[in-house]
Amino acid sequence: MKDLELMNELMGAISQTGEWERIEVTDPQVKEADKRHTAVLNKVRDLIPADVYAELEDATLSYAFAIKDSAILYGIRVADVIRAMAADPVALSQYVVDQMKSRRGVGMVKQEETRICLNCKFSTCHGADNCPALKVGSSRKSIKVSLLRDLLLAGYDPAEICFAVVEGTALV
Repeated sequence: MKDLELMNELMGAISQTGEWERIEVTDPQVKEADKRHTAVLNKVRDLIPADVYAELEDATLSYAFAIKDSAILYGIRVADVIRAMAADPVALSQYVVDQMKSRRGVGMVKQEETRICLNCKFSTCHGADNCPALKVGSSRKSIKVSLLRDLLLAGYDPAEICFAVVEGTALV
């Protein structure tokens, strides 16, 4: 029980930092969502009884706090996984090898197994003809799985890798 109380206090403390407040006030996505939310609440304010409006505001805040807490816990979990993989990169490498072996013969040819379509944001697609990201007519750019794994393990950001491959620039 004390662990749960401590975690609840920590969750509250995380979202009360200056950095968290700065993000809430300056982040474009948060600002746009808040603007839209406020506009919708203003539309219904005079259409529903005051007590129902107050209940709606309360339910909205409860929902927002639940999402915030879930996001914080997810971030902590992701950080823990990254820390574990950084401590044992061989396990990650073996996992990638095992995954590649398990996919052989399942709708892909060997050449497609060793490449990841960057237009699909690393998802498996069925080639340039069926790649949803290529519907607009841009060319297919890809990178070998082994190189991608090495770059990720070296600490490069996935978005930086994508940009470097698609734009043909060097990683710094």
